[in-house]
Amino acid sequence: MPAAVRVMEAPASILESLDLALSHVDSDTTVVHDIAHPFATATLVRAVADAASASGAAAAAVPMDETLKLTEAPEPAGARLVSGTVDRSGLWKVQSPHAFRTQGLRALCRAEPLGGETTVGDLVRRAPGSCTIVPGERANVKLSTEPDLELAAAIATTMGASASGRGRAHVGHGGAESR
Repeated sequence: MPAAVRVMEAPASILESLDLALSHVDSDTTVVHDIAHPFATATLVRAVADAASASGAAAAAVPMDETLKLTEAPEPAGARLVSGTVDRSGLWKVQSPHAFRTQGLRALCRAEPLGGETTVGDLVRRAPGSCTIVPGERANVKLSTEPDLELAAAIATTMGASASGRGRAHVGHGGAESR
């Protein structure tokens, strides 16, 4: 895996951002990681890259292990009534990183958007070839709300990392950040 890391200012869309980043890539496989999943290990990154090299695209994921309920429209008082249970046998919670054969990812970035692509994970479904699910890591949780930072501190402590770090931790996306 190359040791070089480049940090660039992000353009307006995920596709423009990836296209810009890919202008600096000369490897056959590209790994894209969303920092909202900060606890991905090097072992997971390598496994996702290897799977993408073989199949065209890959994503880390863990099997859905929570019970999912369907509900009816809210009652006038705001309560929702349970109408059924979702079969979770084929459901997976996708994590980051994702990896692609670089040429395929370039083509995805330049293709006409289908609409709604806001994450790299959204591109996985459009990847040429097959997308392989690589077993993710339970500690590689997604951090997207303030309470998630408490969970992150506990995971970081367990993993032996400094939970305080340097600088301020915050969650959010783009201009709508919560600090």
